[in-house]
Amino acid sequence: MEELSIRNFFAKEKTNKIIIFILTFIFIFSVLVTSIVTKKYSLKEGDIAKVDIKAPREVRDEVSTAARIQQATDSVPIQYNKKPEVKTEIINKINSFFSKLVQVKDGTGEEKDKLQKLKSNVEISLSDDDYLTLIRLSKEDLKTVQDFSIKNMADIYDNNNISDNSQKDNQEDIKKAQESIQLKVNGSKIPKSLKDISASIGYALITPNFFYDKDKTEELKKGSNKKSCSCYDKERSDNSKRRRTGC
Repeated sequence: MEELSIRNFFAKEKTNKIIIFILTFIFIFSVLVTSIVTKKYSLKEGDIAKVDIKAPREVRDEVSTAARIQQATDSVPIQYNKKPEVKTEIINKINSFFSKLVQVKDGTGEEKDKLQKLKSNVEISLSDDDYLTLIRLSKEDLKTVQDFSIKNMADIYDNNNISDNSQKDNQEDIKKAQESIQLKVNGSKIPKSLKDISASIGYALITPNFFYDKDKTEELKKGSNKKSCSCYDKERSDNSKRRRTGC
């Protein structure tokens, strides 16, 4: 009899453990399911939720992300390449101009004929009055203007960047170059009678030496876009609060 009671005791003990295990499993499972499974709400457009409904995951804010990428793109400065060979071309143009000028000056014909011949054979564009002024100068004065022009323009292109006007208005660059030319002319020791024509030649020789580098600019823009992070929002259904989680 006593042995039977002991067996019943252990049988009940085992049953209780099983029941406790099952109940514990059910409880834990219920908790996990509640936290994992997204609760669904039946709401129509325009309805105001009675409780806060939290987003189950972060949602990418496409508008903010696009705006951030555009901002990063716009912040990339336009890239240029300076071409030092432009200075050499300008110096060659000056030497060629004065060589043809001397030939025309020494030639036969009326002054007006020399003017037309000079205009049609040189690359430096000046007014008729400037051409006539040069034709009337002595060879010594012409050499003075030539030497000054070479030195002056060499300095201008060593110390100024004149953009090619393809991406922005280059009038400001041209204006700065003109001011530099005038300062050098005014501060020079050449005769006063030669300063105006020297300035006119300098103005006529201003040409871009700073050119837009499309490939380099696009490369920097792409790199900037890759570094721009996306923007994500976690927001309540009533939109009364918004929390930016990444931007």
